[in-house]
Amino acid sequence: GKSVLFQGPALCRAITSHKLTLVVTPLRALMQDQVEELQSKGFVSNVDYLSGDRMLAETQQIYRRIQSGEIALLYITPERFRVRSFMDVLYQRLRMDGGLEYVVFDEAHCVSQWGQDFRPSYLKIVDFIEKLPRRPVVSAFTATATKEVRDDMIDILQLQNPVMLTTGFDRKNLYFAVETPKDRYAAIRAYLEAHPGQGGIIYCLTRRNVEEICEKLIRDGCTVTRYNAGVSDAEGETNKDDIIH
Repeated sequence: GKSVLFQGPALCRAITSHKLTLVVTPLRALMQDQVEELQSKGFVSNVDYLSGDRMLAETQQIYRRIQSGEIALLYITPERFRVRSFMDVLYQRLRMDGGLEYVVFDEAHCVSQWGQDFRPSYLKIVDFIEKLPRRPVVSAFTATATKEVRDDMIDILQLQNPVMLTTGFDRKNLYFAVETPKDRYAAIRAYLEAHPGQGGIIYCLTRRNVEEICEKLIRDGCTVTRYNAGVSDAEGETNKDDIIH
């Protein structure tokens, strides 16, 4: 639910202003899912994302829409601030409409060196914000911040008198359980048989485990597919879309 806290203001503001909202997120799949969800609700022309896997023609088309003021909400990875062509387009847009409206850091724990997901490219964004003639509203969202990480986020992003909202971690529809079966594959099969007609994800520690379990389940007549770093982009995209839908 935290995404609505920046999507809502950005898209409402777009009705009266052409100013841009940037959402910085480290996960390509996450930004793509959020953009597709918004586009399915009718925000087709003013919401998009940039990532390294987009075709050159797609990227250039998005650049043109940024320059024309058409895009109000743009998702980007932190590394995009190291791309000269993007920065040129961004500065041209800012000269046109007077500045950024919001800069949003989603999964903001990645700015902190306390976490294993630290991305040094975030520091480049902070430098960029400091050089703007007018500081935009800067906000940070994460579901995984310890006190040390939270303090780090405030310090690194130089948040000014931030309003901090912290909710509980208890989710009524989620629970954790630990089992130690002697035969793991038999336990997986038993679980699947106990939940007919439902979908789920089986996480494995290695790519090899993914391949082996997938092959066994297919052999045993289960509807299953794989998703790991070894599959092609096309297969990964197809498999991801299949489970979502």
